[in-house]
Amino acid sequence: MIPAHRTPVLVGIGAATRREEDFERALEPMDLMQEAVAREVRTREVVETFSGEAKVAGYTVLHGRGQAPRGVAVVDTADERRAVVTTEDPALILAMQAEEFVGRPIRVEQNGWIA
Repeated sequence: MIPAHRTPVLVGIGAATRREEDFERALEPMDLMQEAVAREVRTREVVETFSGEAKVAGYTVLHGRGQAPRGVAVVDTADERRAVVTTEDPALILAMQAEEFVGRPIRVEQNGWIA
C-alpha cells in the first residue's frame, strides 16, 4: 500500500499503473490538450466604436428596476476584432430572450446600436 502522502494524483486523460514507468506517459495527453486549447484560444482587439456587419459571439439582456430592459452583445467583426453593442428595441430584446443569438449575423449602426 502507498502511504497517503505519496499517493499520485493525476489530472487529465490517462492512468498510471506503475508509477515509475507510466507517470510521464499518463500526463502526455494533458500536454496535447493544452497545446490544442492554446491554438484555438486567441485574443481579439476590442474596438470602442463599430458599425457594419458582425456576428454575435455572446449576449445578455439586462433588467434594471424601473428601467426598460437593454440587450447587450459582444460581436465579432469581419476583420477579427470585437465590439460591444446594445439595443433597446423591445421586439429584438424579446427575441434575444427566446432564441439563441450566438453565431447570428447582425448589422450594427454607426452609434453602436444593433439594427
